[in-house]
Amino acid sequence: LAGDDAKEKDEDTDTVPMPGFTLNISRLPSEATDASLRKMCHCFGLQVVRVRRPSCHEAEVLLGPSVEPERSRRTRLFAGFLESRAGCEVNVGGGLPLGPFA
Repeated sequence: LAGDDAKEKDEDTDTVPMPGFTLNISRLPSEATDASLRKMCHCFGLQVVRVRRPSCHEAEVLLGPSVEPERSRRTRLFAGFLESRAGCEVNVGGGLPLGPFA
């Protein structure tokens, strides 16, 4: 029974939704900073929880919770801005491209 309880507990925690998601940004201009990324996200109405920079040309931006469909719209607008203005590539969490806003 103890093993079954542990299994049920693990399954329960796997179904708890995460409050936000990560944007993986590559091909960032060298002058991009954590502060500038936070400021741009804020301008698009996105809440930044954390910025991590694996290299000077890459960033992982953890965004906080937001209401759908507004979160998707704002995220796509932000990604489109970075891609068109700075030549960046933006993917969500598992590497899926955001694609154009429909």
